[in-house]
Amino acid sequence: MCRMMATRPAGAGDADEVLAAFRRQARFGATGTQELRAHADGWGIAAGRAGRPQLVGRSVADAFDDPRYDEAVRVANTVPRGALLLAHLRNASVGGKRPENTHPFVADGWAFAHNGTIHGSERIAAGDEPHEGDTDSERFFRRFLHEWKRTREPEAALRATVDLVDARCTYTSITCLFTDGRTLYGYRRLGSDPGECGTKECQRDHYQLGVGRRGASVVVAQEPTHLGLDGWETVPDGFLLEWREGGKPTTRGLAPGVAAR
Repeated sequence: MCRMMATRPAGAGDADEVLAAFRRQARFGATGTQELRAHADGWGIAAGRAGRPQLVGRSVADAFDDPRYDEAVRVANTVPRGALLLAHLRNASVGGKRPENTHPFVADGWAFAHNGTIHGSERIAAGDEPHEGDTDSERFFRRFLHEWKRTREPEAALRATVDLVDARCTYTSITCLFTDGRTLYGYRRLGSDPGECGTKECQRDHYQLGVGRRGASVVVAQEPTHLGLDGWETVPDGFLLEWREGGKPTTRGLAPGVAAR
């Protein structure tokens, strides 16, 4: 169970404020309880520079007190106004605490972050896509890249990947954020396995995806706590969020995809 966040800074210093607030979820987010572990198994930040996402920092340490997080935030704060930032706090389920297993994953012009556990993810592995780590999340991302290269349509590629996961795996959630550096996509999807939550109600609360505002900046996140967000609105289960450069986030049901190969 992880936490993800994306934003487009509206002005100088906005990235610093949002990312500083986000790191508090590593200790005090929804899983910071006795029942569920906190998000302390690593962190990563990617930034869309010139329309292409680049990793600006990642670590297997706890973001809450990792000085390298501060260094990455300083780099992220230099991105141009309106550039996309994608950040992730990891709670490891599949794959050890290694840099290669730390989100966001960046490859072929895309950055990707995921929250949830996909059981049997080896059944969706794309053999023509190189893997750096051994997580279910990266297997999902590499399958998405395989389908995207085939369709050149992000929505069709996601739908084909989701259809394959539904057919071959079980999962707690395939809620994810991914971007080509200009457009942010978010997808919320709950599975039949409630996971560590133990109940469907807890699963619905934990695997959220929503949109809010912090001052002049729009923020897409999984929970509003500690982020200081106003106007929080959740994305319905099974819906796709799309946030194009220069526009506002919109949501819609995910359309049928092109059959995976």
